[in-house]
Amino acid sequence: MRIGDKARLLRGTEEGTIVSIKGNIVEIEIEDGFTIPVVKSEIVLIDKKESEAFRKNEVDEEAPEPIAPRQSSIAEGIYLGIEEREEGLHCALINQTSNSVLFSVSIIERKNVSGLFNGICAKYQALELGDLKTNPDKQAIQLSVQAIVHEENSRAKALPIDRVIAVVKTKLKTKIHVQALDTALTLIRLDIEDDFVIDPVKMREQMSEASPQISKSKDDPEKGKDQVVDLHVEPASLNLGEKEILRYQLEMFEKSFDDAIVSNTKQLKVIHGIGTGTLRSEIHKRLSRRKEVKYYEDADKERFGFGSTIIYF
Repeated sequence: MRIGDKARLLRGTEEGTIVSIKGNIVEIEIEDGFTIPVVKSEIVLIDKKESEAFRKNEVDEEAPEPIAPRQSSIAEGIYLGIEEREEGLHCALINQTSNSVLFSVSIIERKNVSGLFNGICAKYQALELGDLKTNPDKQAIQLSVQAIVHEENSRAKALPIDRVIAVVKTKLKTKIHVQALDTALTLIRLDIEDDFVIDPVKMREQMSEASPQISKSKDDPEKGKDQVVDLHVEPASLNLGEKEILRYQLEMFEKSFDDAIVSNTKQLKVIHGIGTGTLRSEIHKRLSRRKEVKYYEDADKERFGFGSTIIYF
């Protein structure tokens, strides 16, 4: 035994470094800085290789699991990334949310469905899924994407994702650089139906002609404590499809929400209708992420059923 050697007690759990040897008594300095005297026969030396292995294991166990940084260039959501390559299409999954996602991607050919990729994508993580061989004679490929979102902390339960997407190779033009993968991909949003193109000029014109009515409550019209926004839209008035109308309604909701915050509104009633429940679900999902919201609940059930939500700030 020499000063500086690593040693542990034969009949205990303490271990440390030998700092003094006086005859049959050895002093060991343990981790908390205390020095304890021990008889030589009551200690055993720790081999250098064993000490290094233990140290490596301790570092591995204590090291926190790295979390990929949020991609500042990509809006919050869950995306399927597509890149056209010589051998076919390269796929990736980008999870820009604070929840983990269990996913499955399949290809649909005639009446057959073949599984391609599956796994778990952690929060703010991007995964390379792999290559998808394509037929040169076919421009469009049908992909089925299913996912379950594991809510870490949310008031509203996220609906399962079940999308069938037609990937058209000739339209894979708009690309966004994904820093985590160090590549540029065409991104198709999965958690809302967002894979369509809208003319922004036309949209602004239509919005100004058919904007939803926002009214102050009769209880206190001067202070504007309460407000109501009606998101009902007649498709014929905008000459838009269902997807475009959903986008339009969500934009109007966000604008009304921001106006309510600026005007120090105490509560905001949103009339979104029942329909398929998509608009209500998307509004509740967004409300669960806004810090300004105290809580929200279904409003006027006798009148609107589940077609109205009241927000308390």
